Amino acid sequence: MDLPAPADLVEIGVIVRPHGVRGAVKMFLHNPDTPLVERGRSLLLRGRPVRLLDVQVLPDPRFRVLHLEGVTDCNAAETLRREPLCVRRADLPPLGPDEYYHVEMIGARVEDPTGRLIGTVEGILTTNIDVLEVRRPDGGEVLIPVHDPFVVSIDRKARVVVAVEPEWE
Repeated sequence: MDLPAPADLVEIGVIVRPHGVRGAVKMFLHNPDTPLVERGRSLLLRGRPVRLLDVQVLPDPRFRVLHLEGVTDCNAAETLRREPLCVRRADLPPLGPDEYYHVEMIGARVEDPTGRLIGTVEGILTTNIDVLEVRRPDGGEVLIPVHDPFVVSIDRKARVVVAVEPEWE
């Protein structure tokens, strides 16, 4: 079987630690609303498919307890600590016109409405709204909420965000 190219992989979460003594692991999800983590599905672990035998939602929806095919004891689960769980980019659900995946935004060019470069998206903070962490050309940083009136448009294909810089007091 051919392994997917790293550029084709999208990390959806990371194994935090073993959970119990029968090989279960606790996973942190980057998007707690993802439909990609459910019993019977396969995720990519170390670039190889692994089937989810069971998935339990915890009180904090950012976490799941997973029983992975082939992981049957605490020692095997321990070797997976801090391992990312991925899917192929093609397996991501389709998006609506005003939606985007965080992974698409990292590295996107951010410019003001006149076309002047503000910087490049380095990360996204998720609160009740997304906030772009933008690295300026001079090395400084600006935080731009993905909300009216700050973000005017997002061109996912061109990877360009048109935004008005907030004037923080």
